[in-house]
Amino acid sequence: ARHLGDAVKEQAENDLAHQAETVAGRVATSLAADDLSRPMTGTRYEEFDSFLESYVIDARTERIKIWNTDGTIVFSDHADEVGQTFPVNGELGAALNGETSSELSDLSDAENVGERQFESLLEVYTPLRLQGSPAIVGAFEVYENYSGVEALSSKIGTTIDFGVAAMLAFVYLPTTSLLIRGAVT
Repeated sequence: ARHLGDAVKEQAENDLAHQAETVAGRVATSLAADDLSRPMTGTRYEEFDSFLESYVIDARTERIKIWNTDGTIVFSDHADEVGQTFPVNGELGAALNGETSSELSDLSDAENVGERQFESLLEVYTPLRLQGSPAIVGAFEVYENYSGVEALSSKIGTTIDFGVAAMLAFVYLPTTSLLIRGAVT
């Protein structure tokens, strides 16, 4: 039962990572090199935020950040985070080196202050390339609500556990009855 629940979680994480890669490509069509050279502010921030709201964010998306290669958040849908700089390591470092990576975040990192209000988030980082260029110019980070996946995985485990218990009872009780009757005679 646990293996099936784990398989559900793994598949969901893979699906969300693939979705993040697709979305990062869509996001890149609305970015210019200048957008990654400094934090977005004013009209540019508002335009880009509107683009994301209209064409990128879905019901599971809780937070989006765009990082430059220096570890600066150049865009976040949580505007207070824009301009903050963090060490380039872990999943961010992997994305800036060309790998999509994800983790079920415990939201304890310094960069996760704005996400701590959420129960369970899958954090996905994917490389960001401007349209027509193979060069990695930043990272796209998306936080997806993971509580539904955990609930489904738990429900599958509980259902299977109950089913196995019922099957064992179905086999065990009649067998025990036969053994007892055989022992009496």
